[in-house]
Amino acid sequence: MRFADYVQGEGINWWETDPQLQATVARYCTPEMFEWARPHLSRFGELCSTRVSPRADYTDKPEGRPRLISYDRQGEEISKVVYNPGYLATVAEVFGAGIVGWRHKAPAGAPGPVPPVVTWAMGYMVAMAESGFYCPVALTGSAALAVERFAPPDLRERYLPGLISTDPATMTQGATWLTEKTGGSDVGAITTVAIQQPDGTWRLTGEKWFASNADAPVALALARPEGAPPGTAGLALFIIPRTLPDGRRNSYRIRRLKDKLGVIAVASGEVLLEGAEAYLIGGPGTGFKQMMEAINLSRVYNAVASAGLARRSFLESAIYAAGRIAFGRPLIQQPLMRAKLLSMLIDLESITTLAFRAADAFERGDSLARTLIPIAKARTGDRALGLARAGIECFGGNGYIEEYPMARMLRDAQVLTVWEGPENILALDLLRVLAKQGPAELIAHIAQCSESAGHPDLAPARALVQSRLTRLPKTFADIAAADGEYAQLHAVRLMNSLADLLTLAYLIEEAQESDHKRAIARLYAARLAPEQPGALEMLDQAAMAEFDRLMNEV
Repeated sequence: MRFADYVQGEGINWWETDPQLQATVARYCTPEMFEWARPHLSRFGELCSTRVSPRADYTDKPEGRPRLISYDRQGEEISKVVYNPGYLATVAEVFGAGIVGWRHKAPAGAPGPVPPVVTWAMGYMVAMAESGFYCPVALTGSAALAVERFAPPDLRERYLPGLISTDPATMTQGATWLTEKTGGSDVGAITTVAIQQPDGTWRLTGEKWFASNADAPVALALARPEGAPPGTAGLALFIIPRTLPDGRRNSYRIRRLKDKLGVIAVASGEVLLEGAEAYLIGGPGTGFKQMMEAINLSRVYNAVASAGLARRSFLESAIYAAGRIAFGRPLIQQPLMRAKLLSMLIDLESITTLAFRAADAFERGDSLARTLIPIAKARTGDRALGLARAGIECFGGNGYIEEYPMARMLRDAQVLTVWEGPENILALDLLRVLAKQGPAELIAHIAQCSESAGHPDLAPARALVQSRLTRLPKTFADIAAADGEYAQLHAVRLMNSLADLLTLAYLIEEAQESDHKRAIARLYAARLAPEQPGALEMLDQAAMAEFDRLMNEV
């Protein structure tokens, strides 16, 4: 796209102006399905840019934020969250477009089941507008997954239709409540108690300290049945409805909504369970594993959201630089700004590739998904935050002003490094997975992807992957043989190293698709190995010589 043709990123069609997103969707679709999906995604790209994004700007302001009404005028406790009309319109339009429902049931006229990449592309564009709103989408999708896969038939029939509905009159949102004061990342420390009743239902008592989408009609929660063992092995998974089958309000209340740094759109609150009626999905021994399936899906949502927010940061920065005149010419024509934007582009395309690869592995049930997902979630969140910060620098002082988009982007990006596990927790999770599964399959996967493209321009990139792969078995062996606490000290470093290798291997594999992809793979490899002869010079030269071509293709 020609960035000089626009004055801001908001208001343009985010699907039609993003050839790399189009290429990503096409990669995971049949030609027939892609042709069917294109007009739907085009309409959705227009919706997100022209309606969802302006509403998000309003929701971010004090007068637009969700509000908790604890009591009605007669003094009865209602724990009701009130949203502004624009937010409610976004709920109806985005859920109505099938962002959750199409993952479970194809709409009329579709040539078959809708590939998940279509809804991931929707999420990418939602996150460009408002990653805070994408959180309720993610929670609803995760709840729907758990209910569909694990709930007994009666509960599945009762709650799944609403979670996957595209009709505003019948759709319900979901939530997954884990965090407690005693157990955030340490889920095994959960203290919520579950007591079974004579009629087979359960009563839950405890406090969920950070419950996003706090007023969701359907929530999943972990609790410890009386007499169950400590740790995660003793946790069971329950459905907690906001409204009971007989129409009564369930016995829990929202004590307060959190006053957050960013992602204001999602109502995150402290939920007090006061003998709340709940229905068992999976008892001790299975409940935690079932919830982790939902959490892994949420981590994929987080990765896609990070890529979408990174795209918005890059888009706004490039448009601003194309229109800003300094020292007699547009910023985008000046060497240092070209180098910065090129670096942002490399980050954007690399994390988008990683996010969609992790999503694809999850959807296919690939045995490597449990390895790829924590890596992708950590790397994409980190780079999204970096692009938001870089975007503010591209704008200069204007980037720090609330009338421009980057201040909100930066606030919203910060939570993407924390939601569903910060870097340390993800690294420890990765260590556990590798200790259980071993590294052989991962090493073979990286090697296969990196060897798939035979273009001579990519020879240095392939050699770099092969060189680092040869050192990995010893690295894994050293960590496995080390003292447990000492091994943990290497966890983040190992995760980042694997993120580099996986990303480069995927970029090499995708480099067969176009000259643009090949250039990005070469530049990413040069960044990873600046000590190689000519690597830094190639980055500098690309910023000057290849910049215009690359920018016209994003």
